[in-house]
Amino acid sequence: LKNHAIEINNGYITAILNDSEAEKVKDSAKEVLDGKGQLATPGLVNTHTHIAMGLFRNYADDLELMEWLETAIWPTEAKLN
Repeated sequence: LKNHAIEINNGYITAILNDSEAEKVKDSAKEVLDGKGQLATPGLVNTHTHIAMGLFRNYADDLELMEWLETAIWPTEAKLN
C-alpha cells in the first residue's frame, strides 16, 4: 500500500492507516518514523522448528540424513518425556 502508516502498540501492529487517518493521530503518537521511500515487510522468521532435534544437533552427525533420523534421532527422541 502506498501512502499509508503502520500503527504499533506494545510491539504489535494494531492498524494500517491511510494518509488522512495517520495525520489525525500523528500528534498524539509517542514516536513517528518517516518511512517515505522505504518498504515495510514482515520479518523473516523461521517458525518451522524441531526443538528435540536442536538438542541432538551434533549427535551422530557423521551419518547420512535418513540413517541419522532412523537410527539415531527418532529412537532417541522416543525416549524423551
